[in-house]
Amino acid sequence: LSNLNALKAALGLSADDIAAILGATGAANTLSLDTLNVLFRYARLASSLSLKIPDLLLWIVLSGGKPFGGTPDDSVEFQRRLTLLQGTSIALYDLDYLLRDASASQSALAFTPARAATVLQTIRDAVAKLSPVGAVDPPMIETIFINALSTATVATANVVKPVLSGTGVLPLPPATITLLLAQTSGVDPALFPLLVSAFTRVAKAAALYTALQPGEAGFAFLVQNAASFNWIDPGNLPLTTPATSPYVAFERLVQALQLNRRQG
Repeated sequence: LSNLNALKAALGLSADDIAAILGATGAANTLSLDTLNVLFRYARLASSLSLKIPDLLLWIVLSGGKPFGGTPDDSVEFQRRLTLLQGTSIALYDLDYLLRDASASQSALAFTPARAATVLQTIRDAVAKLSPVGAVDPPMIETIFINALSTATVATANVVKPVLSGTGVLPLPPATITLLLAQTSGVDPALFPLLVSAFTRVAKAAALYTALQPGEAGFAFLVQNAASFNWIDPGNLPLTTPATSPYVAFERLVQALQLNRRQG
């Protein structure tokens, strides 16, 4: 854009803000009336909501909302969705990580390779202490997994177990046990991608549990009935960024929790 300094001053936007808005909206990078209108709308909305432009853009993505370019009802609906999301008290980047597997570098909840390595090492060391019979005993292995993940996620076994069961990684194939035990100089997470994916699902579910506090029985109900009621499955949060907004399924989950609390 030409006359960038004047534009920044007039709209209260930085060069990065302008670039972000143009990138998100596809508005032409020209000093046209249409582009100025787009920039003005985003600047005005961000100011009215006391949000930074990058945060506003991410809230729009998370909500699947259409604050501009539609009907007045669309703008009202965006505000409603934003209120619901912010009402969870989950920080923006944490929510983006949990629901879209994005913003991992900015989220305190991200399950990193280092955390995965720690869990794998704990499991490997515990299995190594078992007798040959115990090392291939499914209930014993499951207990080791649950204990390690409970410690890593600061969640109870009753939260970890239904999610872990749903990942399908247990019982461990003998070849996986052999490979795990062979890691005598530190476990390499890259060798166990299915386990790391399962651990990440458990960690995400535990983080959502901590944030929403549904209670252990309520959490198990949410996991077991996600498909039946079409709400987002806390035990199957995305490990890649979905093509569409997860908002509607997440709202159903939040509404189910709200209804349960009113009835309780």
